[in-house]
Amino acid sequence: MSWKKKWDYAFYKGTILQKQIVKAILIHFPELDPSDVVSAPECANGADIQLSDKAMELFPYQIEAKNQNRMKEIYKVFRQAVSHGNATPIAIIKRDDEEALLIMKPDVFYKLVANQKKENK
Repeated sequence: MSWKKKWDYAFYKGTILQKQIVKAILIHFPELDPSDVVSAPECANGADIQLSDKAMELFPYQIEAKNQNRMKEIYKVFRQAVSHGNATPIAIIKRDDEEALLIMKPDVFYKLVANQKKENK
């Protein structure tokens, strides 16, 4: 595969993931309109998902979307968390000289945020 085709494929994969994220946020926050949650153009500076002020009040997060195969070990750690039982799996990872990161399925995260917002009303 040529360099250009690999580059185009990487953009395509990233765009698909961004659109999935936008759709999930709109499903979990039905009070938002499609204009409130927008997939940023490729190579744009800033967050990959652009949120209106209204969306930021409900979902105050900056999203960076990566659809890459280089993260195999992260998925291995998460599968291990899944194998431990029936509770909602999360994984916490850390590299030397880096902060720890929490990994969970996106739908679990969206539901947590949506439920928290409902409880705070």
